[in-house]
Amino acid sequence: MARTTAQHRSIRGVVLGLIFVLGTTLAGCSASAPAGESAAQTTQRILAIDGVSDATVDVRSSLSGFTTYRTTSVTITLDDGYTVGDADAALDWALRTGWAVNDESPNTSVRVGFFTPSGDVVDWDWAGAATAHGLVDPDRPLSLGETGQVSFPSAMIASHLGKWPGEVPTLPDDLFVKDE
Repeated sequence: MARTTAQHRSIRGVVLGLIFVLGTTLAGCSASAPAGESAAQTTQRILAIDGVSDATVDVRSSLSGFTTYRTTSVTITLDDGYTVGDADAALDWALRTGWAVNDESPNTSVRVGFFTPSGDVVDWDWAGAATAHGLVDPDRPLSLGETGQVSFPSAMIASHLGKWPGEVPTLPDDLFVKDE
């Protein structure tokens, strides 16, 4: 049985209506802004902190076969005469800062490091802070790598901080203090 022109218009109208509703619904799902901020925004925010002379926040990628590995790195150089004031607060803030970078999800690790203007690693109790936050894996001891940064596996950070990207953390008091 052949369809009439009116039936074709009716079917076309229903199909177009469904496409419109589906398209509007899907667009609404992706319209919300992601949490966190870009690496560039994070770098600028850190550079505005008293006691900071330089900062680099980036997401580094490497490819192995068909797998891309990504690490977020937070590197902060302190002004002469400044040091980390509260190691627990510094580690928590730096990890939350790295976890809030929303450029790409770090599926390998988040690295944090604090340096002097001459490039030496700042002496801060990162190991004690990691232990205090329960971020120590007996099967994978933490150490300052060749980069002078402490690297935490992304899975460990996700279980500690929750879903990526996290919220941009507030700056704790006495994060960086003048040496006495």
